This record gives sequence, structure tokens and C-alpha cells, in this order.
Amino acid sequence: MAALTFRTQGIGRFGLATVLIGAMASWGLNMSAVKALSSALSPLSLAASRMVLAALALAACSACMRERWPPMTRSLWLRCGIAAATMVYGYQVGLVEGLRTSSASNASLIVSLIPLISFILVAGYQRALPHASVWLGL
Repeated sequence: MAALTFRTQGIGRFGLATVLIGAMASWGLNMSAVKALSSALSPLSLAASRMVLAALALAACSACMRERWPPMTRSLWLRCGIAAATMVYGYQVGLVEGLRTSSASNASLIVSLIPLISFILVAGYQRALPHASVWLGL
């Protein structure tokens, strides 16, 4: 399967910095916004609306890149659907439910540990000690 590449030729340093600052701001506002919306919407509808917005953002980014997606087999579509239902939608529902009973700052701390927990689980599953550069990246 061909890897997708991202073009940064026409962006320039100022444009790239603006994109990165925008990404950080949206990540920072994420928990507070979900906390505020969790009192108005049910967890299922809030998770579904967040997934629709994410799909629209992905479609816009994909259209701007003007690159074709690699072909996918039926088996790969099935695996992507299972991952979307469990790891994406299930995560969103769990996040909204958790934010109903906790603060946004506590949720941010817990969510920021996800890469470390994933790293530890994969290292344990593979029974291999990762390279030093991987530890440095954490």
C-alpha cells in the first residue's frame, strides 16, 4: 500500500507555524468544549456529531492534498469499520461520560497518558525492548 505524503512546499514557515498553533489551540479547547457540550447533549449524540465534524475536516484536508487514497480491500474496510466503532466511537462515548463526572483538567491529564500506555502495552505484547530513540520520543 502506498504511503500518503504531505506537501509543505508552498506553506512556508509562517503558514506552518500558524497551522501548528491552530492545532494546539483546538486540542487545548477540546476538553473544555466537550465538558460544556456534555450537559446539553447525550453522550451518543455528542460522540456522533464529533465524528461527523472530524470526517468533514478529513475530507477537506484530503481534497486540499489532491492525492488519491490507495485502494482498500473488503477485509481492510471491515477492519477499519471495527476500529472506528470501538476505538474511535467508543472512546468518544467514554470521554463524554467521563467528563460528566470529572473536570476537564483531570480528563486532559488522563488523555495525555494514552501514548505512554499504548507504548507500554505494545512493548509488552511484542516482548521487545524499544530502541533508545523511541524512549526519547516519549
